[in-house]
Amino acid sequence: MNKENIKQTNREPNIELLRALSMFMIVLSHSLGHTDVVDNSVNPGNTVICYNTFAVWIINMILCSHVDIFVLITGYFMTSKTFTTRRLLKVWSQTFFYGILLTIILYFINLEVYPFSKIGDYLTPITSNKYWFVTKYFGLLIIAPFLSFATKDLSRSNYHILFFALSWLSLEIFFDSKGDAIFALGGALNFNLGFSFPWFVVLFLIGSYLRKFDLPKSFYRLRNYLLVVIIFALLFFLKDTARNILTQSFIYKQPSAFYNGLGIVLALILFSWFKNHKFRQNAFTSLIVKIAPLTFGVYLIHEHEYVKDFLWHRIYDWTTFSNSPLLIPVLLGFSLIVFFTCIFVEYVRTKLFKILGIDRLINRIATWCDRIIFEKIIPKL
Repeated sequence: MNKENIKQTNREPNIELLRALSMFMIVLSHSLGHTDVVDNSVNPGNTVICYNTFAVWIINMILCSHVDIFVLITGYFMTSKTFTTRRLLKVWSQTFFYGILLTIILYFINLEVYPFSKIGDYLTPITSNKYWFVTKYFGLLIIAPFLSFATKDLSRSNYHILFFALSWLSLEIFFDSKGDAIFALGGALNFNLGFSFPWFVVLFLIGSYLRKFDLPKSFYRLRNYLLVVIIFALLFFLKDTARNILTQSFIYKQPSAFYNGLGIVLALILFSWFKNHKFRQNAFTSLIVKIAPLTFGVYLIHEHEYVKDFLWHRIYDWTTFSNSPLLIPVLLGFSLIVFFTCIFVEYVRTKLFKILGIDRLINRIATWCDRIIFEKIIPKL
């Protein structure tokens, strides 16, 4: 084993490791959520089911930073990039390819369950919103260079003022008895923390900040990640316990991990730790760094509408594990299989695009589009 630290490249191996981890977290989160193995609330009865339910809730809280991390990385790397249509064309072509191909494949696997008629939605993969993340991400790529330009001379203190204002506009922290936010305006302004385009913009700006400035040392400690999860979990538990005492009931509801700032706090801790940690070079870390650029394909494959249904509802009835202590290990193992299978498929696609000259075609079209935009259109505005 080579004991030397991984050498820094333009891709920053530490961050590439985090990129790969965040995508696996997404796959695992989907395996826990899409399989319907637990309910959103728990009542006393079967001890194993109660254990599995609480375990899944805690794991989901641990995983809830996944999308925030992925978009933070985009802001971190793109903060100094200029606009080019090449990025947009690459995302569109990749999404179009998987949308059409997977629809056709699943159609022939089961004609009755997977109708061919939906292929029309994948002819326009961005505007049809078949992949909610891709639609928001595509919009972010369009305005990213302008966000970078607007904040390039922003001082640390001005960044802090900006984030304070954005936090007020985007977070939902305290709720009344009806579940409506009574502090911060995230719900009222439809930020839908973690799922909206405005929140992607916020994450991009935070990523650009992390490129220029370091966070306090407390963010570098990985144990604080679990500490924050434990604190939030206890707060939710105490809230439900107080309600149960008042109503003489026993009902605990799944913590809403995506709408209270937990995700971004965890994302900042994990990002800071990965950025500053000294990894040793070995076969595993080298492999993860190599597959990190393929992770966007993992999302496109396993989150395709038909593939999602096939994986989580057709291959096996995963709810049979709800009453089994093997639930978590089984879903963890299957998530690893899905992740690395998608990585392999995406690797084949990259080679296919190269052999068929699709990458060269995309570059030529992007060069032509950039020339039209910057030499013909913008000078006349």
